[in-house]
Amino acid sequence: MLSERDIEAAHPDAFDFVWGNLPAAKRTEFNRHLSGCRHCRAVVDEYSQIGRIIKLLPPHVAPPADLEDRTVAAMAAALAQEHAEAERPADTEDRTATRVYRIPERQPAAEPETGVRGCRRSGRSR
Repeated sequence: MLSERDIEAAHPDAFDFVWGNLPAAKRTEFNRHLSGCRHCRAVVDEYSQIGRIIKLLPPHVAPPADLEDRTVAAMAAALAQEHAEAERPADTEDRTATRVYRIPERQPAAEPETGVRGCRRSGRSR
């Protein structure tokens, strides 16, 4: 793996050469440069396999202009539906099956002199 220093020492066109982005005239010139520059040869050797893979990728296609707006609108609609379903009362059978009844806990009485309530202790021992 090349160090950052090795990469910085390479010619600026080295990566364009690897990715296939150099115009034909510059490619010929860079090939001559490549024969005498160990830094550029190292970049080409290191990244040429990635360059071949990149060349096989399909061309970039810009997404439709309204894609972000449509995505946000669809997410907002889904959240609104989720909220509506959560707030809608369930059938009688469902309500009795899922409702949890809690018995309010009795709080300790306040100390008459200070008005400070004692704290509850859990059943855990320390």
